[in-house]
Amino acid sequence: MSAFSQLSRFIPKHSTAEWIWLIVPMTVALSMLVGSGPHIQQALGMSISVHDTYSQQAVLQFPRLSIWILSSLLHPYSLIVLLSVLYAIGARTAISQATRLCLCIGSLLTASDALLVASRIDPNISFPGTVFYNFSGGIACGIFYFVSLYLYSLAFDHFSTKQVLRRVAPAMSVILFGMITSSVFLFSITNLFQPVPAIVNLSFGDNSSLSTVSKSKVDIDPEMTPHSDRQPDERFAFIPRTDLDGILSITHAGRSKLSTGLQSIDAESAFGLSISAYADCPFWEIEALPRPKPLLFSYPVRQSNIVIDGGNSDIKSTVSGLVTLNAGDIQMFGISNSEKESERDISGFVTENTSVQYSSSDDIPYLIGTSLLKASGNRGLPSPVKFTLSIDDRTFDLSIHGDNTARTSDRLVCRPVALSVEDGNLILSERPRSYISLYIQPSREGAGQAYHSQAQTLRVEGINGWVALKNVPVSDIANTSMGGIQMMFAQSGMEHLEVGGRTVDVRPSDTLVTRGDQRIRIGDDGNFAVSGRADAIWRNDIRASLTRWELLSGEMRVGLVTALLASLATAITMLWRLVNSFGRTSPTQRFRF
Repeated sequence: MSAFSQLSRFIPKHSTAEWIWLIVPMTVALSMLVGSGPHIQQALGMSISVHDTYSQQAVLQFPRLSIWILSSLLHPYSLIVLLSVLYAIGARTAISQATRLCLCIGSLLTASDALLVASRIDPNISFPGTVFYNFSGGIACGIFYFVSLYLYSLAFDHFSTKQVLRRVAPAMSVILFGMITSSVFLFSITNLFQPVPAIVNLSFGDNSSLSTVSKSKVDIDPEMTPHSDRQPDERFAFIPRTDLDGILSITHAGRSKLSTGLQSIDAESAFGLSISAYADCPFWEIEALPRPKPLLFSYPVRQSNIVIDGGNSDIKSTVSGLVTLNAGDIQMFGISNSEKESERDISGFVTENTSVQYSSSDDIPYLIGTSLLKASGNRGLPSPVKFTLSIDDRTFDLSIHGDNTARTSDRLVCRPVALSVEDGNLILSERPRSYISLYIQPSREGAGQAYHSQAQTLRVEGINGWVALKNVPVSDIANTSMGGIQMMFAQSGMEHLEVGGRTVDVRPSDTLVTRGDQRIRIGDDGNFAVSGRADAIWRNDIRASLTRWELLSGEMRVGLVTALLASLATAITMLWRLVNSFGRTSPTQRFRF
């Protein structure tokens, strides 16, 4: 007779009192044990290979005790436990019931895994490993059930004269036993397999690159981070928030609109504006060309703005002041040596909706250029680009199409072109073939207004591409903070690493991943430095942060293993005696509700 047909015979025979005081408590207690099984399997290498676990590649995360127990009770395996308990109670002796429960749980868990694989809900379950774990768990549940029955019988007999306690006490003793057993499992695997948070100090050498995940406000633990580095409200940006000199360079991919413009802080800092145009010119050649007759907008101009729709664009400006980067939580960036030993180049890749703002007391000229070609196979095809120029409340449009009449073999000629206004549109005197550049020059000469510390602001919004500050003096960025992060991936340039006070050997070619509340700054040498708390660290995919077990000395490990083996031997001896004295009894036949 099959197990399910036998099970159907027992379900109707149980009274309401038996369900409340025996079946439900046993199911709840066993569910706590079975529900913790997936976590234990993961720790022992079910989902993560045993090699990964013990070669220090895996980092396991375990919930709080309350969530651990609650999730066990709400786990879908509770139905399997209930069916197994109902099937087990039908046997006469305690040892027979435990054996039934063991086989039933192992079989039903294996059947459920097979169903998940067959239905492609979880096709990654591997056999026969899952069979081994399921029946190993079944044996553990059988032992737990046998001991629970014994505890239930002790409480039942102890309160034989008190009818209410004779029902409540056995049920509560079984549930409490389940909670204690599940808590011991959580405590054990947490201490064995979960890394201990540690203070990390990491310094980089020349030409290093990082990727980070930050958040708007990073709460730095004061006990894990030096006081001088604690600025919890500072949002991370790979461009340091300090006055610096250099060249701002932005390369934008033309998948979205790019907006750039100048703005004065008040009427006294208004400016005049001149715009010059160049055709088919690389940026580095424009400075050597004679200036064409510019398009002039006379003083007072309070703000100007250029929106580019289409085409890959470049922006370049010399800066001397505060540059503010507002980027997303994920940033990829690096620092490298510039042409001079005393200077650095800082660059990073940003996604859409990133903006850069530069404010200065001086006039801020800048150069903006856009490609008129789009890639098609191995060649570029002409692609229309639209400029929208706004000067205060006036708007002018400039629509440009690349010159497709020229032969591909014709050499590009860099040249200035005239720019004029006609019926609200901007007109070029010549049609560029592949690239159009505009040189924007504000001027306050002769205006007679006062100069402010930040009279003009250059804004660039909607950047999707690369942002770089080049030729930045090391003295400008030394000992400046870049903000807080919660995850970091270092691709190159590592020079020195300390984790929890111990030195970890690293090479510039190594990769490193850290997770935790940390801060990035630029050190005295003009290179990156990271400090803070690391919840987990991987070096070259090998975990560098240690668990509590790994932090123990060899003598302590031997002592704990010896104590564990002695405890296990004692438990086996006691269990064997209990089997001989209690295993042949029929405990559930004595329970009367």
